Amino acid sequence: MKNSSLADIFTKLEKQKSELVKRLVSFVVTDTILFLEESLEAKKSLQQANELLKTNFVMNKGLEVSKKNISQVPAVEDYLKKSLAKKVAYIYLAATEIRSVLLAILLAEGKTGKEEAFDCAFFEELTEQKKWGTMPESLQRQQAIKNRLDELNRFMNEGSLS
Repeated sequence: MKNSSLADIFTKLEKQKSELVKRLVSFVVTDTILFLEESLEAKKSLQQANELLKTNFVMNKGLEVSKKNISQVPAVEDYLKKSLAKKVAYIYLAATEIRSVLLAILLAEGKTGKEEAFDCAFFEELTEQKKWGTMPESLQRQQAIKNRLDELNRFMNEGSLS
């Protein structure tokens, strides 16, 4: 994406802030990191998100969504509603790349870096690749995601997310 097209995307998304908030909130209880019990990176990111959002998310067990996590949704919704539309658009775009609302929030707040967020979000895939090897297509897809995150970060660094 060129910065002009990214600017157009942001302009469009900023006008849809309330819809983006609803979408992000609807996915937060099934956030990728809430299902990565064996990942130290996920545990660290979850702790950071809990501190930032003043929440108490816990790791889900198996495929069951913890009732405790459901009760944390209003705090995330409040955070997003109070955020600038540009920040919400960034969180939405980042979350669609890394499949994690909580990691996208940490990225937006500068609490984690792109590599750390990527490694956490794709923990299971990267673990499997270490064990079984990597297909060239997987590496290309992963690099494309990292490149899009870089573009988002460059664009956001031109302005302020506060």
